[in-house]
Amino acid sequence: MTRGSVEELAAAMKIWATRPALDFPARRELHNRVAAVFSLERAAENLTALYRALLVAPPPVRAQPA
Repeated sequence: MTRGSVEELAAAMKIWATRPALDFPARRELHNRVAAVFSLERAAENLTALYRALLVAPPPVRAQPA
């Protein structure tokens, strides 16, 4: 799909709309895959990891005046 193409997005959505519903195990698997990347918990973990990395990073080296 071309980025920004409304027509291609609409065509893809039509295809998805006609697919049969997923059974429960498949729905659960899809939910788990999405949550592993996009959940609020995952975002909090990523932000915590960033702050921890910043706290232990050595201070930046400043250029000495000439």
